[in-house]
Amino acid sequence: MDVPSKSYISKTRIGVLAVSAMGMAALAITPSYAAIAQNFGLNNTSVQMLTSLPNLFMMLAGIIIGKLTTTKINLKTLTIWAIILICLGALCP
Repeated sequence: MDVPSKSYISKTRIGVLAVSAMGMAALAITPSYAAIAQNFGLNNTSVQMLTSLPNLFMMLAGIIIGKLTTTKINLKTLTIWAIILICLGALCP
């Protein structure tokens, strides 16, 4: 078996850290759940469920993207499309 290079391992660690940091950023709004629920006339459980949706979709996307990168799509092409989609998602709201 081929041994992965040190740069590949470093890039993988940075990628995992970045995704983990994005997931943790969603937890920064947890102290304001009550204010959000009061402002929109919802109960706290509904607000908590809405804020957990991004993590659920990240898990599903991880499985799908992992399958695509191992079988069908080149990693460079996938990265370019990911950057495009992230920029569109950030600019659309």
